[in-house]
Amino acid sequence: MAEQQSAKRRKGDRRALFLARIDTIRTELQQGWPVKTVYSRHASKLDMSYSQFWRYVSSLILARDPKERLRTPPVAPLPDPPAHAPQVSKPDAGEPKIKQFTYNPRAKNPADLI
Repeated sequence: MAEQQSAKRRKGDRRALFLARIDTIRTELQQGWPVKTVYSRHASKLDMSYSQFWRYVSSLILARDPKERLRTPPVAPLPDPPAHAPQVSKPDAGEPKIKQFTYNPRAKNPADLI
């Protein structure tokens, strides 16, 4: 009966195993390895599920280094707008002006309906 109690998991055992390898895991993640690949490399030694591994990564590695983002690549800043807006050319007096069509269904002149 004493043998069964010694083999029983205690709260925090797997966390201690994770913390023992945290430097290696952090280095692999910073090198660009996917989280699942890092988990598969260490799964036999950690003896925990992937979801628990991800919780430890997000709370112990990402929470302490907020600039570190695994899923989002860095975004380049937008270029500054030009100092002055481009000038729109205005029609000269010599150019013909385009007439706008306005529809009036009650027009008195039948030519306006065409």
